[in-house]
Amino acid sequence: MGNYSQNNWRNTMNELMIGTPVPSAQTDKDKILGAIKEIDASLTRIEAERGLITEIAAELKHEFNMGKKLVNSIAKAYHEGNRSDIDFAFSEFTDFMDHVV
Repeated sequence: MGNYSQNNWRNTMNELMIGTPVPSAQTDKDKILGAIKEIDASLTRIEAERGLITEIAAELKHEFNMGKKLVNSIAKAYHEGNRSDIDFAFSEFTDFMDHVV
């Protein structure tokens, strides 16, 4: 890590710590550490799920020649259940194109 990066990291940490009291009670320290460990475990699960999504998208690309953007867009729309919003946005887009082109 270069000196510039170290300075940026130090400045960021200084900004984050402004006004934050350092806990002295062991119960407070334990509670903070427990929360940090819980966040760490959650981030680990998120990373694993992202890896799985990447693998699934790669399988679809290989088997059906689907692009990553297409797979992700369809999956996101399916997950969010907003097909009607997408239909409306697409119809606005095509209406505009029909009038301009």
